[in-house]
Amino acid sequence: MIKVLAAGIVVAVASWFYSSSPVTPAVLIHTSQFVHKAAPLAESLQRPWWKDAVIYQIYTRSFQDSNGDGVGDFEGIISRLDYLADLGVDAIWISPAHPTPDVDFGYDVQDYMGINPQFGTLEDFKQLVAEAKKRGIRVIMDLVVNHTSDQHPWFVESRSSKNNPKRDWYIWRDGKDGKEPNNWLSRPGEAQLPLFTLWLSAWTYDAGTTQYYMHSFFREQPDLNWRSPEVRAEIMKVMKYWLDMDIGGFRLDIANYYLKDMQFRDNPMHPSIDFMRRTFYPYDGQQHFFDKDLPETLAIFQDMRKLVNAYDAMLVGEIDAQHNGKAVAMYHGKAGDGLNMAFNNLGRTLDADTLPFTAAAFQESLAVWGQELPFWAQPSFTLSNHDQPRHFSRFGDDERKARIGALLILTLRGTPILYYGEEIGMRQASIAKHEMQDPLMKLAWPISNFLPQLQRDGCRTPMQWTHREPFAGFSRVQPWLKMAPGVEEANVEKQVRDSSSLLNFYRRLIALRKQHAVLRVGGQILLKSPHPDILAYKRTLGDTEALVLLNFGDKAHPLVLGKHQVLFATDSENRNNGALAPYAGVVLITKS
Repeated sequence: MIKVLAAGIVVAVASWFYSSSPVTPAVLIHTSQFVHKAAPLAESLQRPWWKDAVIYQIYTRSFQDSNGDGVGDFEGIISRLDYLADLGVDAIWISPAHPTPDVDFGYDVQDYMGINPQFGTLEDFKQLVAEAKKRGIRVIMDLVVNHTSDQHPWFVESRSSKNNPKRDWYIWRDGKDGKEPNNWLSRPGEAQLPLFTLWLSAWTYDAGTTQYYMHSFFREQPDLNWRSPEVRAEIMKVMKYWLDMDIGGFRLDIANYYLKDMQFRDNPMHPSIDFMRRTFYPYDGQQHFFDKDLPETLAIFQDMRKLVNAYDAMLVGEIDAQHNGKAVAMYHGKAGDGLNMAFNNLGRTLDADTLPFTAAAFQESLAVWGQELPFWAQPSFTLSNHDQPRHFSRFGDDERKARIGALLILTLRGTPILYYGEEIGMRQASIAKHEMQDPLMKLAWPISNFLPQLQRDGCRTPMQWTHREPFAGFSRVQPWLKMAPGVEEANVEKQVRDSSSLLNFYRRLIALRKQHAVLRVGGQILLKSPHPDILAYKRTLGDTEALVLLNFGDKAHPLVLGKHQVLFATDSENRNNGALAPYAGVVLITKS
């Protein structure tokens, strides 16, 4: 029998039975890659709410339809607030709530002060905020201010004349040598041809004023000019308008795109991108030195942070930082005066590739973030969202692996962000061409069949409340988007009655996090395990130590606990038999 010692716990591995190759005995050691000390206990008790919160993302169109039009709405969310309170979440992040032509399903805003009539009225929104607050839940709005819709009155004015007062509210440039102003590319600006993809410029020519306007995404989403003092002042007014309604803060869409190079220089080509990726996704073939991630963007976040601090609210930024963890860290500021948090999709690499389900891959991802983030910065972790395939399916539709993922993000130092339906194991849906709703998927077909990052419809399917109704209790009529597979098992009604279900696993795990301060505010040390299948890290607070062990492999490992006690386990085998089962995890605790 070979033993792996870990600060008072012995992980006993019978290598001759469980593994074909010998394992050299070693102690789980500290690695300097991800070390964060706990704050003093008195300071820990005065932490801002967002550091201890569990946030739940709601794609409003797909959560609950209350009026029978097949589209989710605010009244539908209100009707499910008790469910969210029972789950244990502290805040909900809702998708963009404003009027929109829906070129990008709300991420093309037509009126920042209005409410999308599909979702309800302003009074409905205020009621949502008030009812959520009664249950201890804050509402976080999705703020899309890198760009607007081309139907926004600001842009309509801007493009009407070169002399219009709002002309410089957007980015207009003359062409260069009869072509676009530079080589910048738009993210989803592709036009599909039968055998290849033609990727379009980030510039669209406006014949009326004989200039080009810039758009980082669809041509119907012109970028705002954040170098205009008037634009900055107007966006601050927008934020204050909603903060005055007692919201909990903002999720900032694609926040690192706000500023562009004042000289509009060409982006250089990226030397390390392979031929296939450069061919089928040329945007990644450039080094985006000049169209995003400009250091002076931090000043914008600092102004926003001053505003939200006055309301006890927060900012969480979507930072699309190509191969660049330092850029993500930069936006927190040098003294914690920038973003409160930046998203870390723990299921993806910084290159936006899907992370393999291995201990080594997840350890490397955690180490990168641990190295780059300042010690005082608050990480945030998520495994799925409205732009990425659901992790339950990425993990092979294996509930054991989904439980490992949940245990990971809910015991790591940082703020976990759950995606609606993950707590019941909702799967990624396969969407046929005639069923597609997402403009990006339609535009990218058939390439979208092979690129998971373009299959956004499949992760936005309606929430599954019951298996006894035609549309899973989401709506009385055909929903705006087809249902995902597996409704018979993956639904709230069935799982809430089953104490061993994934839903009740999430409930217990969130309650555990709230009950044990070491899992919320404790310091963290990423441990180096000599066994390739085990990811290990330690949380410490005062004399309390919690050790988390996650088995990403298909072989069991018996546990000899020593002075540790099993605080939580992903299944009964781990708790009752002292074994770390295949694709399982435990939280062990000790007090010195």
